[in-house]
Amino acid sequence: MNRKLIRPKLTEVTLRPPEESRSGGPPPKPIVKSGMNNDRPRNNPGHGKPSSQQAQQQAQKKSPPQDTNAEIFYYKKQIEGHVPMVIILQDGEKICGTIEWYDRHALKVNRENEPNIVLLKHNIKYMYKDPE
Repeated sequence: MNRKLIRPKLTEVTLRPPEESRSGGPPPKPIVKSGMNNDRPRNNPGHGKPSSQQAQQQAQKKSPPQDTNAEIFYYKKQIEGHVPMVIILQDGEKICGTIEWYDRHALKVNRENEPNIVLLKHNIKYMYKDPE
């Protein structure tokens, strides 16, 4: 079957009454003629000037990002330099060694004269560079 696409003129489309859709839903949206701009507000004397509430929101500073990557930078620097570290755990135990790798939840510490150990970060109280 040969079907041709018939394109109606703009005047025919805008003059035609809205038809109900076959699915029984709402009628289609009306067609806007070219040249009309319905996006801008009309008769709004304050348009272009922010309201006091908008000005307050703009004046408030945005909160800093949750992740500053400072921890990642610190670990990379210690790993690359093979810096001896002292790690104090929550229970007071001291672990000395160099950090081999890290991830979101753990550190692997290489120790001399003792086996290497993987520490969960939530068990670490604090750490510092070994002064010796």
